[in-house]
Amino acid sequence: MRILFILSLFILECLFIKTVWALSTNEKVWSTIGFNTQIGNYVYQIEPQLRVRDRPFLFEQLLTNFSGGYQYSPRWTMALGGTTVTTKLNQGSNLQENRVWEQVLFTHEQTPWFTLRSRLEQRTRADSNEWNYRFRERLTLRKKLTDSLSLVGFNELFINVVQADWVTTQTLDQNRILISLDQQASKNLLVGAGYLYQYVFSNPGQASHVISLYAQVTLPNEPQS
Repeated sequence: MRILFILSLFILECLFIKTVWALSTNEKVWSTIGFNTQIGNYVYQIEPQLRVRDRPFLFEQLLTNFSGGYQYSPRWTMALGGTTVTTKLNQGSNLQENRVWEQVLFTHEQTPWFTLRSRLEQRTRADSNEWNYRFRERLTLRKKLTDSLSLVGFNELFINVVQADWVTTQTLDQNRILISLDQQASKNLLVGAGYLYQYVFSNPGQASHVISLYAQVTLPNEPQS
């Protein structure tokens, strides 16, 4: 019940509090597929994501995340990764962004329904030589409903640590809140769908209502030789 109460607060926050301050609203669909594998304690992932929107163009962004990490214990996993981002601007041209990042994932053994992900990104764009450093903190809660179905919610806050001339936000960059259902379709396949609320602290503020569709494929783990 405590998890459901916290998830309810997430929904209340995204539907009421931030919408008051949003001056621009968009509707979007984000589709993600991740491929994951583990060799001994080493973990690897590649994760493309397509983002479409209602206006002014259907295509908004194409992102590809790739990472490698090490699971130090059941609690701690540390990873290094990168992201390529292609964005369709409102003027019609495409803009390329590249990111490198460091990440720590914490899962408490006594409370496996709770995970905390901390990520520090270094970002640059093709139209600038300046780098933006951005910190991301994501709290995820999971409530098992059946053997294969789970209710999932997360709240992720983005904070600018080092500014760049192309960044349109101040210290607070954006906030994302998700509520979704996960279905363990098979041993190696998890699929999910839900609602994500995104608020960007720009001037004017931007709110997005997002349908989130995703799948995670876990390739057979290989023992370390």
